[in-house]
Amino acid sequence: LFEFDNKTKAISKVQSDLPFENFRIQDIIQTQDSAIIIGTKAHGLFIWKNNVVTNITLDSGLLSNTINMLIFDEETNKIWVATNNGVSTLSQINNGSWKPISVITKYDALTSVDIRQIAIHKGFILMANNTGVSKVSLNQLNKKLPPPYMYLRGLKVNNVVMPINEPLLSFPYDSNTV
Repeated sequence: LFEFDNKTKAISKVQSDLPFENFRIQDIIQTQDSAIIIGTKAHGLFIWKNNVVTNITLDSGLLSNTINMLIFDEETNKIWVATNNGVSTLSQINNGSWKPISVITKYDALTSVDIRQIAIHKGFILMANNTGVSKVSLNQLNKKLPPPYMYLRGLKVNNVVMPINEPLLSFPYDSNTV
């Protein structure tokens, strides 16, 4: 981390023990609680607050460790993360830490998942990628959809057709590969 002194016009190193200092940084934003959010090229994002740094990655629930752009939405207190695999949303939980809570992927009307730029505008999220811009209603993203119904039209066990109109099917231990 470097600091610019406007009086002397000098750049000096301020801190050298930050976990992200040798990574390619793609974007930086600040939240309402003064946390600094740093998006990297291959190491996810880092949340830096009160000299504590937390790393959020694919293993933590992000869609990718390649961060292209970050947006902080003051109205909802959410961080929107544009990645090369869609958009992740982070929300602040009770203890003040940030947690990935939702994603936007190809199943949410994206023409390409490599999202380069994002904007929140009049209840929509606009997501730019190499094929154009996708526009999705923020209200649509938060709706819980009912699970789909499953209809069985046939059943084979060990390649033998089984009746499916029985209320409870049970199979011997050596005949339970469906």
